[in-house]
Amino acid sequence: MVTYKAVNGGSLDADLTKVADAIRSETGTTEDLDFPSGFVSEVKDIKAICNLTAPTSGITFADFKNLHITFPNADSIGNTAFQYSTAIASLDFPNAKTIGASAFSGCTSLKNINIPLVTSIGDYSLFGTALTKVDLPVVTSIGASAFQNCGSLTTVIIRSESVPSLGAAAFDSTASVITPIASGTGSIYVPDDLVGIYKEATNWSTYASQIKPLSEYKGN
Repeated sequence: MVTYKAVNGGSLDADLTKVADAIRSETGTTEDLDFPSGFVSEVKDIKAICNLTAPTSGITFADFKNLHITFPNADSIGNTAFQYSTAIASLDFPNAKTIGASAFSGCTSLKNINIPLVTSIGDYSLFGTALTKVDLPVVTSIGASAFQNCGSLTTVIIRSESVPSLGAAAFDSTASVITPIASGTGSIYVPDDLVGIYKEATNWSTYASQIKPLSEYKGN
């Protein structure tokens, strides 16, 4: 039988509150956490994003599915931070400015990402994800193969007032996956007055036929 004890002479309720606050700080949730089910659920989310190399006793990777995670305080995302984290379905980084190389590479369930303040996207950072749309309000650089092998990415929106640098093969297909941008069925929407510049810019010119004025975008 498990016995629960308060620490440092405190009350059990107070210590559980501290635990809940610690969990919230890691997962970004502001919801009430039921004990123990809410604690267990949130801790599993934390474990899923830590790139575990082996299951913890009593927990298997099958437990980690369709995770929706927010990191409200993160200002950057490191190289390979979430690489091959196949359980993640959506991520919210409202304050991040940079995404490191291969940060989300191989996150094959990742369909949605919110990165409104990101200016720099590293090489291979979103390679092979399941993104269908990406909105980049202030991006200034996109690395090589950043969105390569993204077979569902039909819409790219870039709102920056200057043309971002673009690495080679950023939206390309591979032998195993045909991508909409490279195959001609996807669209890259940019500010109307920059369309011509984009179509002639280094590496952007590869996708010239897919570059369209932002005024033509009819989505949300």
